[in-house]
Amino acid sequence: MVTFLAFNSNGKILASSATDMAIKLWNMETFTVAKTLQGHEHEVSGLAFVPDTDFLLSCSRDQSIRFWDTLSGYCLNTLTHGHSDWIRRISVHHSGKLFASASKDESIVIWNCDLVR
Repeated sequence: MVTFLAFNSNGKILASSATDMAIKLWNMETFTVAKTLQGHEHEVSGLAFVPDTDFLLSCSRDQSIRFWDTLSGYCLNTLTHGHSDWIRRISVHHSGKLFASASKDESIVIWNCDLVR
């Protein structure tokens, strides 16, 4: 089951997450899967592209936030602190400098993108 969708800034890539713990990057010119990102240990619950970059943030019921390079498909950083329960959503500020995560523990954490790159 698909859990979340997000387009990158130029609309050429659609990221989808699902209960299978995978993130698929769809090429919107060919409508095919360009890459599959794997690493989360539970359902992926949210996705957000960093504006005007090739970076994607994901959050999960595994209580982690992952910072992905969509060109290579590699996870560049994993954040496992900040929340005491599963992370439901993630949102990036339009400047690309900050992002916020919201958790089932009823907290919101504001993060600096420069610290996770």
